[in-house]
Amino acid sequence: MIETKKITKSYGCGESKTDVLRDIDLKIADGDFTVILGASGTVYQYGLLKLMVSVVFADVGNMPQYSFDFRALIVTLVLFVITYELVMYLYSRSIKRLSVKSVMLE
Repeated sequence: MIETKKITKSYGCGESKTDVLRDIDLKIADGDFTVILGASGTVYQYGLLKLMVSVVFADVGNMPQYSFDFRALIVTLVLFVITYELVMYLYSRSIKRLSVKSVMLE
């Protein structure tokens, strides 16, 4: 069983401090299937899941720390935009060679 009481988690400090979890009580019995619903990728879900993983796996040795890889996100985004623009450029070149009549007849 997993049971937590009065969990509070916040990010930032001072005026920019944001509470993502405030006095959360959670009880999950053995064999229960639990779903966390909300807007996809919210800080609330991330905070709660990270906290739960750290509690569940606290006694497991050599557990790696996970964090969001912003560098991989930027590289993936840049490669996607380059690939998309290249495909659109090549597609527009092929369309320019066609006449309106041939496009309408297809």
